[in-house]
Amino acid sequence: MKQVMFVCKKNSARSQMAEAFAHSLAPDEKFIFVSAGLEKSSVNPLTIKVMSEVGINLSQQVSKVIDNFNPENFDVVASMCGCGSMLPEKWLMVEEFQEWEIPDPDGNSIDVFRQAREQVKHQIECLSKCWHLYPRSPQIGSVVWECQSIKMKEVRIKLFIQYQ
Repeated sequence: MKQVMFVCKKNSARSQMAEAFAHSLAPDEKFIFVSAGLEKSSVNPLTIKVMSEVGINLSQQVSKVIDNFNPENFDVVASMCGCGSMLPEKWLMVEEFQEWEIPDPDGNSIDVFRQAREQVKHQIECLSKCWHLYPRSPQIGSVVWECQSIKMKEVRIKLFIQYQ
């Protein structure tokens, strides 16, 4: 079973959305999805509102801190905010690390939260196209999600080189 961590600064919006969308699309027998933040927070009420608009109830979700998890338990880490450079090195060395760089909607209007929701949903839909490849053998190598932008690939390469 593959374990996927969605991480952002506060685990109050984007990573919560990613976890929820992943649960709604994933084959449960193959994946465990978790989200966490770099710092303690709470789920933003606008996150709960915009996710309810698409039929996903986050009212019982709580914000989690990444320090409460062990990176060795995760196969995939997706950073919502380009915060990979702030993560401890061991989180960057998982089997698959992604930087999605979705702008933080915190402090903005509900429309900005909706935009973030749609960006997250798109990334999860792209990720779901690769789920049939998991679990994969070491010979296959790292799957590059087809919806990554060039910028995300460049960030991943920079982080990989930085920690070598």
